[in-house]
Amino acid sequence: MFLKIEPGNGAVIGAIIAAGISLISAFINIFIVISQSKKQRTAEIITSNRVEWMQKLKDYISEYLSKVRYFYDTTFPENLNEYFGDLGNITAKIELHLNFKGKQDKKIINIIQELNKSLETFLQLKKYNIYSNDEKKKFEGRKKLIQFYFYKDKDLEMTKKTLANVLIKNKIIFKSEKEFKQYIKDIVQKEDFGKLGFDICNELASYINNDIKKCVKKVKYSSQLIMLLTQVYLKTEWERVKVESKKGDASKFNFDEKYNEIKQTVKDKISELEKLVE
Repeated sequence: MFLKIEPGNGAVIGAIIAAGISLISAFINIFIVISQSKKQRTAEIITSNRVEWMQKLKDYISEYLSKVRYFYDTTFPENLNEYFGDLGNITAKIELHLNFKGKQDKKIINIIQELNKSLETFLQLKKYNIYSNDEKKKFEGRKKLIQFYFYKDKDLEMTKKTLANVLIKNKIIFKSEKEFKQYIKDIVQKEDFGKLGFDICNELASYINNDIKKCVKKVKYSSQLIMLLTQVYLKTEWERVKVESKKGDASKFNFDEKYNEIKQTVKDKISELEKLVE
């Protein structure tokens, strides 16, 4: 049996169908708007979190640089233990904040770690490198300086190279590492260095002073390199933020590619600093 459409009913049915289509379209539009709104909110949250993350990294790096940039040519901290504790804390914050798997992140972290080693060596050596007219103070300072140097040079390779000429000149030969180490310790612990002891200590002090100069150079230029690489890093992150804010998704954003593109604008300066900290 078929539905019989009476004359005049067609308009009513057409209106019902049109209303149904309009209602379905309205539901579809509402769904699309809600979906887009949800994506937009998600993108806004991600973008906001990323901007906050960038600001924290900027603050951490600024705090770190404020601790390391000026001690190579000014009075160093009174309490080295406290200073190194603070330096370790801010270094840990930076390392935890960055991506330990990221290529550019690891580069910044490695430079910071190397700078910390040089800074510790410099401050410890500088602490004992006493310049004084008082012979007793000078003697005590030099002993501590050389003792610290021995602690640093555990395998004595640098000490051997430094003293090679003095030992050959005086025809001194050692049967073992232990004998050599004990001989040097005995020399620096004597109240009177003696001629040979004086020559040995002078050679060591000369090498240590050169080591201090190398540390100063590394500290000075490493801090500049860290700042420049961080600027490139943050600029790259900002480009990611712009993509996220427009498209709502930055999953296809190639960080390393964009980083290298931005890095090209300052490549000469970066290369210069990298050579200076080698």
